[in-house]
Amino acid sequence: MKSYKVPLAICFAVTWVTLLWGAIPGKISYEGRLTNASGTAITTSQTIVFRIYDAANDGTLLWGPENHTLTPDSQGVFSVLLGETTAISPAVFSNPAAYISISIGSETFSPRTPVVSVGYAFKAASVESGSIVNESIANATITNAKVVSGNFVKKIIAGSGIAVFGDEGDGTGNVTLTVTATGGGTGGTGGTGGTGGIGVTGATGPIGPTGETG
Repeated sequence: MKSYKVPLAICFAVTWVTLLWGAIPGKISYEGRLTNASGTAITTSQTIVFRIYDAANDGTLLWGPENHTLTPDSQGVFSVLLGETTAISPAVFSNPAAYISISIGSETFSPRTPVVSVGYAFKAASVESGSIVNESIANATITNAKVVSGNFVKKIIAGSGIAVFGDEGDGTGNVTLTVTATGGGTGGTGGTGGTGGIGVTGATGPIGPTGETG
């Protein structure tokens, strides 16, 4: 359990902090305790400003600021859902580290609180072979850009004068393709024929009658 003592106009200390991951959409449950310098619980209403940075000191602001006006209980304990005003996107945690910064008035608590993983989040970092089933994939989300060339038919493009229609059938991997022609063109004119051969010689005619004696 960490203790934080920060010199404030009214001196506060966060004596313990628990971080719990909230469910979707992007919210984080944050719980802490406020005390004064002597350890007495702060029970009056306070406006606390939360931010998330990518470093323990300085760094880049990843989320926030988000203000919450809270009234701790009789022990100084408060809890809040970060992300109620501005949702915490997954991109915030695409960085190697994330730290929650807390401010009250003009003072900021130090050090920042690191955001750490809960046990099952380590499992979420990897996907078991065969664990993604059909029900896990949203409809109409897989594009041909995600398919390795040579493993599947990614796209069939019809040539000129040809129409192709596909039917996935019952979704078992069999695809029926129907190909239709849009009509052939008129054939070209045939070439000129060659010269015919010489005909057969006709038969010899009969001998004529003998003329009169002179």
